[in-house]
This record gives sequence, C-alpha cells and structure tokens, in this order.
Amino acid sequence: MGAVKLERVFADLHLHIGRTESGEPVKISGSRDLTFRNIAHEAAIRKGIGLLGVIDCHSPGVQKDIIRLLDSGEMAEVPGGGIRYRDTTILLGAEIEVRDEGCGPAHHLAYLPTLADMTQFTTWMACHMKNVNLSSQRLYVPARLLQEEVKSRGGLFIPAHIFTPHKSLFGSCSDQLDQTLDPALIDAVELGLSSDSRMAGLIPDL
Repeated sequence: MGAVKLERVFADLHLHIGRTESGEPVKISGSRDLTFRNIAHEAAIRKGIGLLGVIDCHSPGVQKDIIRLLDSGEMAEVPGGGIRYRDTTILLGAEIEVRDEGCGPAHHLAYLPTLADMTQFTTWMACHMKNVNLSSQRLYVPARLLQEEVKSRGGLFIPAHIFTPHKSLFGSCSDQLDQTLDPALIDAVELGLSSDSRMAGLIPDL
C-alpha cells in the first residue's frame, strides 16, 4: 500500500449557539450574536477553522435557521454528512445531560450526519425532555439508551468535558466509564479544560 497523506485540520467541535436569527434563546448564557450563520462566518472568514461542531443543532429554532441557509444556497449539505460554508464544514451536534439512577449528572455530545437525522433525533428527544429548544437540557432516559439512539442514526457519541467537576462522566457522574455507558458505542472523549492529557492516558478506561 502507498503512503497515506495526512492533512492538518483546524477544528473546534464544541460551539454553542446563543440565539436563533429571530432572537429565540438557545444557550441562555451565550451571546445573542452566536447564531449558526455568525459562527460559520467567523470561523470561515476570520479564523480559518476548517471543521466546526455546533452542538445546539437539536433546537427546532436552529434547524429553521439552517433550512433557510440551505434554501438560499449560502450553505449546502455535504454528501456523507455535514454542512458546508465556504471552506468550512460544520458537524450538526447536540449536548445532552443525562443522570442515571444512583449517579450524578453527565453531559454527552452527539453528532449526526444530516439535518434530517438531527430533526428525527429531536423528535425522539422531545418525548423525553422538558424543553428541547434549549441547550444542554436533561434527557430522562438512561445514558446507554441515548447511545443506542445516536448510533442507530449513524452518529458519533462523545462524553463531554469528562473531568470537569460540574456535570461530567468522571467529574460528577461515576468512577468507571462502563457504569453508565457502553464502551463499544463511544467514538471519543472530550477531556475538557480542567484536564491533564498525560494523566488521562494513564486511566485504563480511556
């Protein structure tokens, strides 16, 4: 086999939306200027970021914004997954809080290939969540069921900021990964700002 050429990609896979274009709140603590379009524009034009993970795309208001951008031709869906804006690819994601019985809360990231996949995921979550319009809301199902729903739609499942003391897998939920999650259905983990990458590599679960 010939040598595989690797390409460097500058990415940010955990971006929140503050408001929709019509001003509806999504991430309450986020800036109202953080709309789907503004995030994409800033990344593509000013920052040179090639890959974005926008993790509030489960919100119906955000989905309406995306549909308008697709219909106008300003953005386009990428075959195989993602949304393209100029030279930047955007992954459609959601950050979701789960609290298994006997455990503390943990946040998990789910990235789905297409807008259709995400809207179907939203429909499912709306049956188990009090307000699907907002960011990082509690989903009242076991974490393993959430994993299965994500993977059945061809998505990626990533535990979020796993060492952060507030609402994370090891920071507030459990001492072992397999206590609440199926390791076979995890694609990666997000260490978080409070982590030590070298020490994380010494944990057998990782």
